[in-house]
Amino acid sequence: MRRLAATKVLFGAFALSFGAAVPTITQASGPGSGGGQADLVATIAANPTEVQPGTPVVWTVSVSNAGTGAAAGFDVAFPGADGLGATGAGWTCASVPTTRSGPARTSCHSPGLIAGASSAITIAKTALGTAATYSISATVDAGNVVAESNELNNTATGSYVVPINGPYDFVPHHTVSGGVDAILPSETVTFTTSVDNVGLYPGFTTVTVTDTLPVGFTFVSWTATVVSWVATVGVVSASPGSVSCTPSGEPATGITVTCAGVPNSSGASTTSGSVSIVAQPPVADGLVDYVATDSVTVDADNAFAESDETNNSATGTRSVSNMLPDLAVKMTTTPSTVDPGGVINHQITLANIGTRDAVFAQLRFNSLAGSWIVGGGSGVTCGVIIQTRSGATMGCGVANLAAGTSVTFPLQLRASGLVGTTTTSGNVYVVGAREVPPNADNIASTTATVDTAGAIDLTASVTTSPVVAIGQPTSFAISVTNSGIGVAAATTVDDTLPDGFTFTSGATNVGACTASGQVVSCPIGATAPGRTQILSIFAAAPMAAGTYNDTAVVDPSDAVAESDETNNGANATITVSGAFADLTTSIVGPATIASNGKPVYAVTVTNVGNASADTSSFTVYVRGFDRIDSTVVPAGWTCTTTRTKGAGNYVSCTGGPLGIGANVTVQIVAAGAYGRGAWPVTSAVDPANVIQELSETNNGATFSTTVS
Repeated sequence: MRRLAATKVLFGAFALSFGAAVPTITQASGPGSGGGQADLVATIAANPTEVQPGTPVVWTVSVSNAGTGAAAGFDVAFPGADGLGATGAGWTCASVPTTRSGPARTSCHSPGLIAGASSAITIAKTALGTAATYSISATVDAGNVVAESNELNNTATGSYVVPINGPYDFVPHHTVSGGVDAILPSETVTFTTSVDNVGLYPGFTTVTVTDTLPVGFTFVSWTATVVSWVATVGVVSASPGSVSCTPSGEPATGITVTCAGVPNSSGASTTSGSVSIVAQPPVADGLVDYVATDSVTVDADNAFAESDETNNSATGTRSVSNMLPDLAVKMTTTPSTVDPGGVINHQITLANIGTRDAVFAQLRFNSLAGSWIVGGGSGVTCGVIIQTRSGATMGCGVANLAAGTSVTFPLQLRASGLVGTTTTSGNVYVVGAREVPPNADNIASTTATVDTAGAIDLTASVTTSPVVAIGQPTSFAISVTNSGIGVAAATTVDDTLPDGFTFTSGATNVGACTASGQVVSCPIGATAPGRTQILSIFAAAPMAAGTYNDTAVVDPSDAVAESDETNNGANATITVSGAFADLTTSIVGPATIASNGKPVYAVTVTNVGNASADTSSFTVYVRGFDRIDSTVVPAGWTCTTTRTKGAGNYVSCTGGPLGIGANVTVQIVAAGAYGRGAWPVTSAVDPANVIQELSETNNGATFSTTVS
């Protein structure tokens, strides 16, 4: 009574009907109570004793007084804090959480039992899903409040069993190899079946799978994949040798393949098993298409009693065809010899020698000798797909080429300046569909010979920034173009930098540039007709203002014979000026603040250059604080605050102009420091490099505040 007084106030008593009310007493038991001594006896039992996973099980704790004297108030305790679910007539039950004195438990209090009386408590739970024996113990008068004639019969243990075997429900999963295209009689198809047990019991077993092949199909072979399952639920491992498949019947009526020992998978399995049947369709009489249906059944012999016997079958279909297109191509070329830049005429015949129309037949040229002029006609459309260094790649398409028909059309190319034999090749196929397996008639090629060298003419041009600040980096872009019809061999480009400019770097696709004094030499590779090569030379401007001239010359040593040697040079003018703005930034703020303090930062941008900055922008990152409380922005400037997840906050400001020596200051109030330690505040002026400045190295500043 003393131990559960407070609990009884919270939970009260739960009433269940167990027959007549249990007689109770309130005085303490002992030799002087009723002339004898109490003897409390506990029993516990589960109902049912064999339980399927996830179904209810009811525990009944019975307490009887087998002594000769009455027992005053006492407690019954059993593990698990399910007190709110434990009920019994005259009992008050409550949950007792885990404490230093013991684990969580349920404690039920009885006001007492007279000699020969008994009372019971019930609690319902859900059976666990793993196959095993589960038990629970109950102890009456665990605190020895009642003096008894026998203290050894106060604890009882009950149990229930989740068995290895339970209700199964087998469902087959059936797949058919291949895509949406029909297969030919010469090809095979694979029917694969795996079995899932979706029944209440998630255990392992092996079942029989029967696969009825489509009528006319011939059995070829079978394979099985069998793997291991989790052993904690009573599952065993199996090997591929445990599965055996046997075909029976005739193709004319349908062959049935019976596979014994196929394992099921379940929710508890780590992987799955399957059995695959390989079959081949028949050669049909005539040119026909049809859909073949394969049927599979699991546990066809009803060896297992299942919770659902209606979901044991599945089907799969496969399209079979004896009708497919078959494309063939032929090409001829005239003339066989051509001068550089001359026209090569191709005559192309595209035929469909198959038994079905070729919808969207396409001829793709893998290599073209020269540049494309024109092609197509007779229902054929041609066009360039991509231009590469070696020529053009193009394609010709026919919307529909009926079985047994052909089209002939011309294709004209212009020969390049390369001397030698050139090849044009093409491959035909049906877009998005199958045809009879490709063979030699799907590919054709022709050759033509270019017999003389074509004229070469290299030209150069130079571009650069019109104005650059003193001492700042700049670049010179040099373009080399071959406007002739022959291929220019590899050579060099010499660029003479203006006096005072300092070479920093430069490279081409064939090597790095080198400098000797003001002359920078850069190697370039061979240049095909009509091609342009572009290279960049990077340099630093001098400290003296003025107008400077840069000169570039391609093939300065005349290593390449050209039709025109007078257009190999080019010039560019660049102005070096000291009249540029130069923006700097600084931050002033507190060195330390208390936790949750609100530091105030003054961010100043100053133009220390020689020209006005018409517009300006700067960004301030406040990384260590949760938010920006406020900003004070001067007239003519606009600031916006942005919060970023995990990266603090930043303030972006735009405005201007800033004259020579002018400055602007924005005040920022931050709040909510992330934690103790030093937190940086950084600012960057003109972060997008919109303004050309005397110096780009002084545009940032950093300040640190320590949160104590």
